[in-house]
Amino acid sequence: MDIKVSEQDFGARHIQLLNPSGDSFSGTVKLISRDWSQGHCHTECQITLTTQDYEIKALGSDFFEAFCGIRDQLAQFNLVPFCYGASLRTLSTGMCRDMALGLKIWRVLPPNSPEPMELVDLFDSGDDVEPTSVEAQLEFQREYFRNEKRSDKS
Repeated sequence: MDIKVSEQDFGARHIQLLNPSGDSFSGTVKLISRDWSQGHCHTECQITLTTQDYEIKALGSDFFEAFCGIRDQLAQFNLVPFCYGASLRTLSTGMCRDMALGLKIWRVLPPNSPEPMELVDLFDSGDDVEPTSVEAQLEFQREYFRNEKRSDKS
């Protein structure tokens, strides 16, 4: 049985990487997704990060998951990306991951903002980016949703 794989190139984006002393290094992420059907539909997203010193690849069911893999590998070199996809106060929801293949993420806005969140690109950056580990980011998300459930019950 021949399986047909369709590949889509999502282009390349430039990002900054930070080391513990705050020095910044440039990198480029190349984004590719592959879809195929084998009993049911499958999607695989690949990110390749290229810097002057490294080429790192990671796969995931969406780009957010693949980017978490990239971030875990970068942590071994004490590097963290400076973008919303690696920022503490962000939320990766199922809808963002399904509809945008994980290329969009919710940025949690300060409490006095008119809206609680804003949808941003995974690789965009701004003054409010707080680079963090994958583990700390996911813990922030779990705590945020726990608090939301509590406030819904009130």
